[in-house]
Amino acid sequence: AYSELKKSEPSKSDFLRLIAEFPDFEFIDSAHMAVAEFEMEANRYDVAIKHLHEVEKNPESGHFPYALQKLGWSYYNLKSFDKATGYLVKHIRLYQGLKAADESEAQLNASVIENSLSDLSLFYFDAFEAKADGYTIDKSLTFFHDIEKGPLFGKTYLRFAKLLKAHGHYEEIQQLKRMVLADYERLPETADVVILVFDYEFGKRSFKNVKESTADILRISRVASKEQKLAIEKSLIDSAKELQDLVIKNKKSQDVVLLSE
Repeated sequence: AYSELKKSEPSKSDFLRLIAEFPDFEFIDSAHMAVAEFEMEANRYDVAIKHLHEVEKNPESGHFPYALQKLGWSYYNLKSFDKATGYLVKHIRLYQGLKAADESEAQLNASVIENSLSDLSLFYFDAFEAKADGYTIDKSLTFFHDIEKGPLFGKTYLRFAKLLKAHGHYEEIQQLKRMVLADYERLPETADVVILVFDYEFGKRSFKNVKESTADILRISRVASKEQKLAIEKSLIDSAKELQDLVIKNKKSQDVVLLSE
């Protein structure tokens, strides 16, 4: 009741008393999860982890899957990337192994897996930025593919590519593009990565690389979907128009040859 009233301190106090005095209570996992939530909201992740580990001891608990996910996030916020990714992978594996009773439950499980894979790409990216051991661009696709070999694999590396772009990792996003083109050319998300890199390079006015990216776009257009072909067409037309304007403005500049090319 205190929790429903958003009165966290008396609520947490009662839950802690319950944990201390009645450790064998049937719903003790609910108390541990509630306290863990309070501690995470207060950024006391080390304390939250202690309660989540208590829930982890009981795989039959209805709270067990959520405990794995929250352990991942708690360790992530403590910058303990190996443990963070490890718990998120356990969470994903758990849902991958579930047998759904009907189509609705199957869709729900798939949604949970997709969300956790999205989180996993974030964890990997932050570990990469922190220069944590083993979290490199060249190992990223193998890491994601070992966990998800189905249709969500492409979405995972596309999310990773978007994070690289958003944080200005120019050389790294080019490296990732070359990797997906080499091994996963026919996956729909590879076309999205190629378009992403083309637009990024054009925005940075990296015209030498735009030439290479244009060749990649023409290559990927052979296997692109109808929607992706429209996106490719729009990128090329918009870029051609902008280049034309730049050529006119810089017609007396030495750069005009490069722009024309």
